[in-house]
Amino acid sequence: MPSKRNEQGQTLEEFLKSYDPTIYKNPAVCVDMAVFSVSESTLKPTVLLIKRRNHPFIGEYALPGGFVEIDEEVEAAAKRELFEEASIQLDKMYEYGSFGRLGRDPRTRIISIAHLGIVPMGAFSPKAGDDASDARVFTLNFTRDNNICLITLCDGENTLKLSLETENDDYFNLPIKIKRVYESSLASDHSEILLKGLQHLCLMNRDTLIKQLKPPVNMQERLREALNILAEQVLGS
Repeated sequence: MPSKRNEQGQTLEEFLKSYDPTIYKNPAVCVDMAVFSVSESTLKPTVLLIKRRNHPFIGEYALPGGFVEIDEEVEAAAKRELFEEASIQLDKMYEYGSFGRLGRDPRTRIISIAHLGIVPMGAFSPKAGDDASDARVFTLNFTRDNNICLITLCDGENTLKLSLETENDDYFNLPIKIKRVYESSLASDHSEILLKGLQHLCLMNRDTLIKQLKPPVNMQERLREALNILAEQVLGS
């Protein structure tokens, strides 16, 4: 079968040999991870945050994340960055969205591919490394006033507050689209990434989620009920 040729008469091999990837100025790609578990004592969701060691957003709390390497699969980058920044290893992470608002990072044009991770109950023990000066587990308290989402994150020493407005998604008919951020104690657009991750956590199949959280047998029904209540609050359904 003859090789396909473009309008210049080039085969794919000839085209690639002469192709210059520096012709266009392309965005950088990174991953950010919303990694959740559930408190054994309160059955409230918990989330991992790191404190940034360097510019930009130095000293601010953020979701763990970093750049995708040129020869690396995106999910592999998420797992690698999670381990490098917080010493947490997960077998599976779930891609749930991309965030690329202009100006979200002052260094350059950066598009982030967000990933959701689940840590078994009682197994959250982060240790800061790489670009993180600290890594902590925060308990998440969520309330909704119509389409205004209020999130308070507490770890016993620090309290962070987020306030975001959502609007209904035409496809899902759920208040899952983020319209506006009123207040955020997190770096960059990480309050939006966190809320979207929490929404996707609540959309997960309950059996799958409980299986990954690995609660004691005598806690499973209470956990299921707590997750259902959380989903009603977060998704407004």
